[in-house]
Amino acid sequence: MEEILQLRTDDIGEEEGVPCIRIRQGKGQSLKTETSRRTLPLHPELEKLDFLNYVEAVRNAGITDLFSDAKRGKTYGNRSHNYSKRFNRYLAQVGVKAGRDQVFHSFRHTFTDGLRVAGVPEDVRRRLGGWKDNTSLESRYGGRLPAHLAKNLAKLKFDGLDLSHLHTAGV
Repeated sequence: MEEILQLRTDDIGEEEGVPCIRIRQGKGQSLKTETSRRTLPLHPELEKLDFLNYVEAVRNAGITDLFSDAKRGKTYGNRSHNYSKRFNRYLAQVGVKAGRDQVFHSFRHTFTDGLRVAGVPEDVRRRLGGWKDNTSLESRYGGRLPAHLAKNLAKLKFDGLDLSHLHTAGV
C-alpha cells in the first residue's frame, strides 16, 4: 500500500514503448528493501480503467503526488497508516473481513498466487513483486525487460472478476 500511495506523477511513464510504474526512492518516498526498487509494466486492466488519463490529469493540475489526498499518519509518518485502517473498516462493512487474515497486504499473496496459477516463471514473479532472488547467479544479471514483464503480467487474471463496468468507453 505504501508503494502505491507514495507514487508521484513522474513515476508513471514508458519504457521501450511499455507503460510502466517506477517504484523508487525519492523526495518523500522510501523503499523497504533494495529489491523493492523496480520498474513494473502497467497491467492492461489499469489501462482499461483509464489510469493513464488520471495520471495526466493530476500532472496537468500541477500536482506531483499521484494520490495527494493520502496524508501521512501521525503515529508512523507513512501514508498507508490511515488508508489501511479505512480499508479494513470497508472490508468489515461489506462482509469480507473475517479476523486478521484479510487485509490490504493480502493482495500481495493473491497477486503471487495468481501469477503462479498463470504459469509465470518464479524469477519473473519475484521481479514483479520486488522480492529478492537468491536462487542463482544468473538472477543478478539482466535488464528490466519491460516487454517480457508486461507479457507475463498480462497473464494475471482472476476468474469471476469482471471490472468492465468501470472501463472507460472506447478503451
